[in-house]
Amino acid sequence: MRTPATTPLFLLALCVAILAPTHDSPAQEADDARAEASALVDIGRQHQIAQRTADAMAAYERAIELDPTLATAHWELGWSYYVLRDLDRTIELWEKTLELDPRHPEAATHLADVREEKRVEEAAAAMAAGGGAPALPAEPSTVGEARLLLAAVGDTMMGDAGRGRVPPDDARGVFDEVAPYLQKADIAFANLEGVMADSGTSSKCRPDSEKCYAFRMPTALGPRLVEAGIDVVSVANNHANDYGSSGRTRTREALDALGIAHSGPIGDLASLEANGVTVGLVAMATSPGLYNINKIDEAAVVVAELAATHDIVVVSFHGGAEGASAIHVPEGMERAFGENRGNLREFTHRMIDAGADLLIGHGPHVPRGMQLYNNRLIAYSLGNFFTYRFNVKGNLGVGPLLLVYLDEHGAFVEGEIVPTRQTYSSGPLLDPDGAAITLIRQLSDEDFGDTAPVITDEGKILPRP
Repeated sequence: MRTPATTPLFLLALCVAILAPTHDSPAQEADDARAEASALVDIGRQHQIAQRTADAMAAYERAIELDPTLATAHWELGWSYYVLRDLDRTIELWEKTLELDPRHPEAATHLADVREEKRVEEAAAAMAAGGGAPALPAEPSTVGEARLLLAAVGDTMMGDAGRGRVPPDDARGVFDEVAPYLQKADIAFANLEGVMADSGTSSKCRPDSEKCYAFRMPTALGPRLVEAGIDVVSVANNHANDYGSSGRTRTREALDALGIAHSGPIGDLASLEANGVTVGLVAMATSPGLYNINKIDEAAVVVAELAATHDIVVVSFHGGAEGASAIHVPEGMERAFGENRGNLREFTHRMIDAGADLLIGHGPHVPRGMQLYNNRLIAYSLGNFFTYRFNVKGNLGVGPLLLVYLDEHGAFVEGEIVPTRQTYSSGPLLDPDGAAITLIRQLSDEDFGDTAPVITDEGKILPRP
């Protein structure tokens, strides 16, 4: 038998390869890095939900280091910078998101919104630096022949799928008693209190919470708004973000499919036409991502721009304290749940100075008084109109349906309060006792004195002689 004197080189190399520590392939290393980066994005989201923005940003930035091509990391980091009000960095990150994922379901919409928000902020800063308010597009008009009839109602939350509180038969017939009044109007408005979507998870409330509310209306309820005669809604309120940015997007998509105009998120303005006049509507609140009533200079810019392109401008505002005792409009800033909910007297007057013609308030869940300022009507709160299986005891169940006649320049001609009530599980019902008329007349006189309109026993709203 022959024994070789040396081990062949190829056998030596094979032994070295077998005995040497193994290394992942570049493809495997990339997969591992992406998996770790995705896990960090999930961790960052939890930090952001808990309002630990710095921790969230650290997680997202580490994720981008591991995988610079991960679009969701850029997207979420952009939201963190948005919370910090660094709009330039937000725009940069969302542009990168779209570069990496052109089909991202939300980036294009929200990028457009934040660009508009930045533009409005810059315009407001320029206006403040110039020391002047935005110029009115035309001289204030005198009351002439009524040209437009607008109907408006307050908080409308038709059902909450998240808690299994949905009206039977998709709420058919729920607006039957009030629909003739809404359909009579040239334009009918409502505040849509919550998200309209068929799925989604809310991080707002703990599962066992009894005092935290996140509202999600199934899209099957949407046709009831159309049947009632609603033309335009506000999606600016403290429940607009109950299901995050995706909830806001789905709500707008559902309304678009119904043909209902909407306003609320930055960049989302409603434009309508009736009887030969154009009507622009902007809805404002105090929650992130929406036109904000606490940023009065920026709000004035938006209103002035609408007034320059429309005959009539309507401003919807969701603000003020909440609850059965919140029936009066105080001087100064109001607060609810630790938040600044607007200096409503200052806000409404500034909006009219900027070109608004009608101010429609909601949010306190009770009616409030009305005021005339520069011959423009301010309804400080229209209360609850339809809030299914919600607390409607006392004034919480009083919901006026407001009819307002305006001339072609937006000046107030006259109006009417159609009194309605609701029970725990009913829709709005006509109220033969007229509680809304009595309450609003009393509050108007008490809060606004000589600047309140005349309100008759029958609910007619007239200019003060």
